[in-house]
Amino acid sequence: MDYNEKQCEDILSKSDLSMARDEIAYMHRQANQQATSDGGAYYYKQEYVDAWEAFRDNPNIENARILIRVMPPILDYFEKCSPGQSYYSIQKYLRERGLSDHHTNA
Repeated sequence: MDYNEKQCEDILSKSDLSMARDEIAYMHRQANQQATSDGGAYYYKQEYVDAWEAFRDNPNIENARILIRVMPPILDYFEKCSPGQSYYSIQKYLRERGLSDHHTNA
């Protein structure tokens, strides 16, 4: 989905940034596991790696903006990790009960 700057800011202002970080980390783990099982590896551009590591280590709105500038489709993760989204509600419920396997200490 394409977003304009205002929509992006609206999503980021509502998003649970720690949950988004955990979901993106989970996506990376899944992609790497799949690549390994296929006998390959995933490679990311250094610009993305730098933006991801900054956000992973300090999940704040400014680092999220930088990550989205580098990889616009990743905004979808921030949207699904926002109140009012069914994914958010389910993950929040699971996390509160210690049942989510998506939580990281990344």
